[in-house]
Amino acid sequence: MRLRRIGFQTLVVGILLLLLVGGASAIPPEATPDRPYGSPTATNNLTVESTASGPTVSAQSDSNTPTQVFEKTFSTNTDKVPNDLLRTTDGNYVFMGAGVNPDSSFDAGISKVTPAGKLIWSNTIENSANQSFYGGKQTADGGFVIGGYTEGTDTDSGWLVKLDSNGHKEWTRTFTYGQGGSFTDAVETTGGEFLFAGEFEASDGTDDAEVLKTTSDGTIKWNFSYAHFDRDGSQDFFAIAAGSTDRYLLAGQEYNDGNWDALAVEINSVGEEQFSSTYGHTNLDDWFTDVAVDSDGDPYYSGLRNGIYDESANVYDFGDAWIYHDGFSDWSQTVSNDDANIFSSIDVYDDSVVASGWSTPTDSDTSEGLAAAFDTDGVQQWTLTTTDSYSQGLEAVAATDTGAFFAELTIGSEGAAENVTLVKYTTQPLLSTSVSTTEIERGAETNLTFTVINSSTGLPVADATISNTELGISTTTNESGVASVALNHDTEGNYSIQVTHPQYYDTSTTVRVIESTPVELTNVELSGGPVTNESETHTLTFDVKNISADGHSDKFTVRLPSSVRLEGVESVTIVDTNGQPSYATVGNKITFDINPDSGVENQQRSVEVNLQLSSAE
Repeated sequence: MRLRRIGFQTLVVGILLLLLVGGASAIPPEATPDRPYGSPTATNNLTVESTASGPTVSAQSDSNTPTQVFEKTFSTNTDKVPNDLLRTTDGNYVFMGAGVNPDSSFDAGISKVTPAGKLIWSNTIENSANQSFYGGKQTADGGFVIGGYTEGTDTDSGWLVKLDSNGHKEWTRTFTYGQGGSFTDAVETTGGEFLFAGEFEASDGTDDAEVLKTTSDGTIKWNFSYAHFDRDGSQDFFAIAAGSTDRYLLAGQEYNDGNWDALAVEINSVGEEQFSSTYGHTNLDDWFTDVAVDSDGDPYYSGLRNGIYDESANVYDFGDAWIYHDGFSDWSQTVSNDDANIFSSIDVYDDSVVASGWSTPTDSDTSEGLAAAFDTDGVQQWTLTTTDSYSQGLEAVAATDTGAFFAELTIGSEGAAENVTLVKYTTQPLLSTSVSTTEIERGAETNLTFTVINSSTGLPVADATISNTELGISTTTNESGVASVALNHDTEGNYSIQVTHPQYYDTSTTVRVIESTPVELTNVELSGGPVTNESETHTLTFDVKNISADGHSDKFTVRLPSSVRLEGVESVTIVDTNGQPSYATVGNKITFDINPDSGVENQQRSVEVNLQLSSAE
C-alpha cells in the first residue's frame, strides 16, 4: 500500500530509511533503460561527480523558538496521510496525500484551507482501486499539477494529474515503465507544459530516476531516465523545482559503492542534463528528499546525512537531518535532536529557509516532529520539536514571513489512525487582547475599551492598531496598552476586530452586534394585606424576562398604584442569584438596574421587594 511519498514518509525513521535502502547490499549493476518516447539531444551536457558536502558554516541560534498560534486536526477513523503542503497565491494553503476507505482501499485527496484552518474545499480524486498524491505545484492558471501513484493491472503506474483552482479534475494520465513505479513531484515549465519526476523499477531490479514531460492537456511528449551508467546501483528522484530561466532542479538519491549518496540533477525544459552531482560519505548514507529555490533561483536541498544502518536490527542507529545550499556560496547544515533524524520537506520564503521532518530514538517506536530555520547564509534562526501526540512527524512545510506552516502526521496512541494536523508557528511575540464587552445592542451607542498586552510578559503594548472597516473602528493603544472607542452600529452580526503591531504576531477579537430585546415583567403581585394610613411592610414580587448577556446592565421600572405611597424599600432579593440589583426611587416608581452574571442570553429571574407602603390619602 503506497499511502506515502516514496520511502521517506513513514512513522518511524528506522522503518522509513529501510524502505529506501531495501536490499542495497545486493543491488545488481545498472542496465540501460528503455526510452519509449525518445531521447534527449545533449548538446551541452556536463556531469560533475563529487563526494564533497560543501563548507559547513557555524550554526548560531538566537534561541527564538517559534510559538504555536494555530492547530487544526482533520480526524478520520482510518489512516489519512499528508504528503505535500503548498502555499497558494491567494494566501491560503493546500495539502494533499491519501486516505483509507472503509474497504481498506485508498484514494488520493486534496484540501484547501484558510490560514486559520477553515476548510474551503476538499476533493477525492479516484482512478483505480488505490491511488495517492505525493507532491506537486500550483500552476499559472491557479490550478495544480500533481505526481502520484495508481495501481495498474500488473504493475504500479505513475499518475499524472492536473486539477483546476477548485481542486476538480481536468485530466489524469497513467504511465507504466519497467516493473512499475510512481511520480513523486511535478512542476510547470515556463512554456506552460509540465514535468513529472519520480522513480521506476527497471527490469534488472534497480531503480531509474525518471522525468516525463506532457503538454498542457496531458499529452506525453517524452520520458528520460537519468542514470549514471558507469555506476552500479539505483537512482531515485523525490522532488523537482523550477529555478531561473529554463532550469529545473531535481533532488534524490543514488546507490554507489555500497552506500546511498545524495543526488542533485539539473535539466532544461527539453530534458537535457545540464549538471549532476552526488554528495556522500564512504560507508555512510546521504540523500536528498526535497528541493526549494530562492528568488535568485538557487536551490536548497533537505534530506539525511551520516546515516548508519544497522542491518541486523533493520534500523538506522544514527542520521542527521540535513540542509544543503548550492549557490553562489555553498553551505551545509545538520540538525540532530535524537538518534535518527531526517528532513523530508524544505521551503524558502524571503530570507528564511525552513525544513521539517522526523526525529526518532533507535530504542523507541514513536517519533517526534523536527523543524529548523536558517537564513540564506546558513546561520541558524531556530529549531523546533513537536511532541504533543503519541507519534508524529512534520511531513511538509510552507515557510512564512514570521515562521512556518506545517502539515503534520499524527497518531494519538499506539494503533490509532493516522491523521492530518495543520499547525502554524511564529517567531514573533504574541498579543493578548481583552475588550470591555463583546456584545452590544444594535443602534445603541456603546463605549468599548480594548486592553492589549504581550501574552508572554503580561506587559502593556503601546501603539497597537485596533481596526474594523465595517464598524468604523480605527484607533491605537496608549502607553498603558488601552484604547477606547464609541460604537453605534445598525447591522447585527459578528465583527472581527483586527489587532496589529509591526513587532508582534497579529491577532483579533470579536464583537457581536445583537438585536435589543425589551425587558418583560410578568406575574406582578403585591401582597401583605390592605394598605392603611400607617406605614406597613408589603412584598412586591414579579418575574423579569430577557435579561441578556450583552455586557450591559438592564434597566426597568415598576410603577406602584396611585392609591399608595412609597415610604421606602427595605430589601430586594433576586431568587436565582446571590447578587442584588441596584435601584432608585422617584415618587411611586422604582427603577431597577440588574447586571447579568452569566453568558446565557434571555435569562429569567424572579425578584422579591420588601416595601414600606402607606395610603396615599
